[in-house]
Amino acid sequence: MADGVGSSRTQRAARSRPGVAARCAAPAPHAGDLARVRPLAGGGEGRGHDRTVVHDTKARRKAARKGKVMTMGGTRNLIAILAGFVGLTPPSSASGQGTATPPAGAPSSAHETATPAGDNRSGPDPASLLAQGESTFDPQSPAVLEVKRAPTGHLLVRPKINGEQPGWFIFDTGAGVCVISTPRMDGLRLRAGGEIPAVGVGGTEGARLYRAEEMVLGPITLRDHPLMATDLSFLKPHLGEEIAGVIGYGVLSRCVCEIAIGSTTRAPRLAIFDPKAYALEREHAEAVGDGAGWTELRLIERIPVVRGTVEDHDAWFRLDTGANGFVTLHAPAVEKWNLLQGRESSDIQLGGVGGFVRGKSGRLTSMEIGGMRLTNVRASFALEKRGSFGNEKIDGNIGAELIRPFVLVLDYANERAAFLRAQSHAEK
Repeated sequence: MADGVGSSRTQRAARSRPGVAARCAAPAPHAGDLARVRPLAGGGEGRGHDRTVVHDTKARRKAARKGKVMTMGGTRNLIAILAGFVGLTPPSSASGQGTATPPAGAPSSAHETATPAGDNRSGPDPASLLAQGESTFDPQSPAVLEVKRAPTGHLLVRPKINGEQPGWFIFDTGAGVCVISTPRMDGLRLRAGGEIPAVGVGGTEGARLYRAEEMVLGPITLRDHPLMATDLSFLKPHLGEEIAGVIGYGVLSRCVCEIAIGSTTRAPRLAIFDPKAYALEREHAEAVGDGAGWTELRLIERIPVVRGTVEDHDAWFRLDTGANGFVTLHAPAVEKWNLLQGRESSDIQLGGVGGFVRGKSGRLTSMEIGGMRLTNVRASFALEKRGSFGNEKIDGNIGAELIRPFVLVLDYANERAAFLRAQSHAEK
């Protein structure tokens, strides 16, 4: 993605959509350290999800000094709105669907979106409007998708909607709903699907939903599938492509997905499988033989959450392939585990709902995720309990940089995930 999220073009787009301005046209925080942290589910204190993007290169520091928001951060800010629009924080009375009772202190699952707490407007609730139709798998269609990595690091795929291929879609585990860009809707024959409350920085407004009679991505076909409509055209200068939409929870909830983010020397890879036919032991026998296996996964606000450790403290982390950071620890976890005592760190700002909060940048001596132990891990530490940084049930957020060395396997239907060393996948 190119520099200049604060450009006049972006500002015009932001002014046309309340909430975008606050996320996309804000000045860059601490130069060279933090390009942007963006909220996922909009709302007040204790709601939302902040994605940290940390940069250190001279070019990025120079851009920050000029007041330009860096590439990953600007796009993350936009994608934040996607989940915020559907009010992904269910009321306390909402229960998970098909989930076991979590252990004490663990976050509970909620597979489907319920009406946001405090929303008393009449009409269908978001859960009914976002209900998905049937899905089927074609065993003759290859599981591996056509995928490209944008300059920003985003993974892009090309689904077909009602027989047409509108263009590249961002593939993002942090998106709670699939999205279609309004300029790409012509000729897709989408059916109006109602309106849902859109919770953003500018307040609550309506977001239009449409339904695709058929959406196909690789071997999976989804019928009567909901899509939220919003204008993504201003992303083109940043991702180098006209972005037609976002693939998120709607697809991920119906398949087993293997995600290899790739690097400058390793191509990205995405593959999706029928959950009824997938066997980790068959697909990755070498990795499983080395001790890799399934770990527990929960869905909170339609985002995957897994158990891990932070320097031997048990923790719960969101998995967000759309965030370009390593790991961000929420303020309650920083406080209860006294994570900054004796640790070398530097001051940063973390931006989210309601503005910026103070934070520290440093390294963890060790952490464990999915049975894999990592050492000397780059991390951000929130100091203020505001927005999602004050979330006491989820201890932090894991971004793409931490996931990059692995093949991440997500199986929403069976509430499990696996982290496989990327080298075990390289020769497949």
